[in-house]
Amino acid sequence: MVPTGFIAVVRDLDAFIGTPIATPNIYLHGALGQTIYWATATIGQSQINQWRGRQVYEPGELVVVHAEVGPLDAWDVTVSGYLLTITN
Repeated sequence: MVPTGFIAVVRDLDAFIGTPIATPNIYLHGALGQTIYWATATIGQSQINQWRGRQVYEPGELVVVHAEVGPLDAWDVTVSGYLLTITN
């Protein structure tokens, strides 16, 4: 959640999955639930997915990464960006 007094800017998402056994999907969602980024991996193949951009989140909004995987699969995800201070 973006803290009061700040605006968050998400710049990068890096996601890795090693040899999935089911079709995995990963999503970066905007504050209204809209899909900003979506990727899927191929069953049985390690894969890395990357998104570069600028998505702005207001104070109180959530930065959400949603992953769909099989029971033995997992995404390794890094999201980075910065916080801007709101001044009057």
